[in-house]
Amino acid sequence: GTQNKAPHDRSLPRLNHNNSNSNNQNNILDWIGPIPKPKDPTKTSPSGDGTSSERSIDVLPEGVTEMLHPSVHGPFLGEVPEGSTLTGLVSNLYVAPLFRHDPEATDFLMILTPPSGATRAGQRESMGVILRDFPRSVYTVGQVEPRTRVHAPSTPGEKAFTGPYISYQIARAITRSQSREGHGLRLDELQARVLPNLELPGNAFRQRLKQVAVYDKNTQIWTTKQLGYEGYQGVEALGK
Repeated sequence: GTQNKAPHDRSLPRLNHNNSNSNNQNNILDWIGPIPKPKDPTKTSPSGDGTSSERSIDVLPEGVTEMLHPSVHGPFLGEVPEGSTLTGLVSNLYVAPLFRHDPEATDFLMILTPPSGATRAGQRESMGVILRDFPRSVYTVGQVEPRTRVHAPSTPGEKAFTGPYISYQIARAITRSQSREGHGLRLDELQARVLPNLELPGNAFRQRLKQVAVYDKNTQIWTTKQLGYEGYQGVEALGK
């Protein structure tokens, strides 16, 4: 978020929040956040002639600009000096400072796509080139500061987090298949879709699977349990 700490003149500091999520976006503006909400000018202390002076606030073209009280430290580990403004990419997982750059009118983004391997008779496939215009503003991201605890491998905290997380991912994959394809998934399909790089032992995977799904011996397909059956509260409850 962009943080502006005003000096101790009773004016308030501000924080520009740029929300992010785990979904892949094709537009940088989607990564940074929505169009900022209009903000009223910050009112300062009355002047000597009995009138109130007002100080306008610079609002960034992306994200949300917010004011912070001088006593508020802000989302970053380091303290932002009073009277300054700092922009950041803020999410539940991490926060990182952002630095805006204005691209030149002649700047563009060139994307090279490797050959697919398909060949035509007498022709050799070449590398594809895609040109894209730069957005109105470009940001570079600084050092990422975590906002949630990451447990070390093979620790009690890591095990306490991994188990429920795997159950949630299994239930989520089955629920999505039932919604889109009209049926559940086989064990091999689940193992290919749910955290395939985790290298979870088969017995441990089945243990988590049985907590959220039931098995049909005739079709060899796993489907999610009915809500309330054996304490199953649904995907939404598992994801909290």
